Amino acid sequence: TANMAVFPAKAARLKLTMLSGMAALVIDGQPGTQYRLDYTTNLSTTNWSNVINLVLPSSPYTFIDATSLNAPLRFYRAVAQ
Repeated sequence: TANMAVFPAKAARLKLTMLSGMAALVIDGQPGTQYRLDYTTNLSTTNWSNVINLVLPSSPYTFIDATSLNAPLRFYRAVAQ
C-alpha cells in the first residue's frame, strides 16, 4: 500500500512566520501564477477576507501582511486564480 497526495498543478504551500508582530507568509508556488491570499479568524465559518491578489514573482516568495499587526489569530490560504 502506498500513500499519495495529489495537488492541483498551480497549488501553493504557505509557511507562516512572524516579523515585528506581522504575519510573514512564505509562498511556495508556480512563478507567474496569480494567487489570491485570504484569511479568516474562524475555521468554522466559510467567510474569508481577501488580503491581496498577486502574481507570484519567484518561489519561494515572502509577503508581509501589514494588516495583521497585533491581530490575535488568523488562518491563511492561497488560491490560484
